[in-house]
Amino acid sequence: MKQVIITVALMAAFSVANAQTATSTKQYAKKEASVNEFNGATMNVANGFISFSGLPEMQKGTWAVITDANGEEIKQVRITQTENSVDVKKLKKGMYFVSLVYKSVSKKAFVLNI
Repeated sequence: MKQVIITVALMAAFSVANAQTATSTKQYAKKEASVNEFNGATMNVANGFISFSGLPEMQKGTWAVITDANGEEIKQVRITQTENSVDVKKLKKGMYFVSLVYKSVSKKAFVLNI
């Protein structure tokens, strides 16, 4: 009798687990994949400037945010497809992180070694 009760309980638990998995899988499948418009963006370093190419055309401003290795913001510059360079001549030697930020979301990040 105990075996029958245990078997029935296990089968019920397994059925509930399968139903929950199927439900969560269906909910997940309904969500659309988000596309990162900045995947093709690249950063170039030359003569004390960094510039960006492959930027998508955006109606709102895109910002280049430079932080140091400790995560402290050093510089923030608005960039567009035509105005896309940032002067980094005054930065001390070291490693920095450059993030392209659009609508308050970091879309792509680069490492800058000076």
